[in-house]
Amino acid sequence: IERITPPATEPVTLAETKTYLRVEHSSDDSMIALMITAAREAAEAYLGTSFITQRWKMTLENELPCIVPLRFGLVQSIVSIVEKTE
Repeated sequence: IERITPPATEPVTLAETKTYLRVEHSSDDSMIALMITAAREAAEAYLGTSFITQRWKMTLENELPCIVPLRFGLVQSIVSIVEKTE
């Protein structure tokens, strides 16, 4: 499985996080933004669900099974299913 489009936003903003942490300067903004993303990714991996809309591509080798397990929680839509024949 491969992520095609990552989340457009994070569950919390940089401003919200800085307010919570009581950080008033901007010298650590990039580090805090990275930590927000890392925290979301860790929580998603632990819970097995996505918090924000993302686009994924799943490639199945061989024959398509009757049941395809979809990771990362609820699915909003399936864009396409393509069977490649040799």
